[in-house]
Amino acid sequence: MLAILAPHILAAAAAIAAVIIRQRDLASTTQVRIILGSAGAVAVLWTGLLLVLSRSDL
Repeated sequence: MLAILAPHILAAAAAIAAVIIRQRDLASTTQVRIILGSAGAVAVLWTGLLLVLSRSDL
């Protein structure tokens, strides 16, 4: 169950982090951009993996 919800939880955490970062004016730092980009990429890849596995006959 956690594997199915993980991308949504990660996306929600990234959205909350983006709001906090915007309010504190940290969006210009490279480290924050790398972290948020990585979190988004992991969420997209995990969702894609789950979709592929749900459509396969494994």
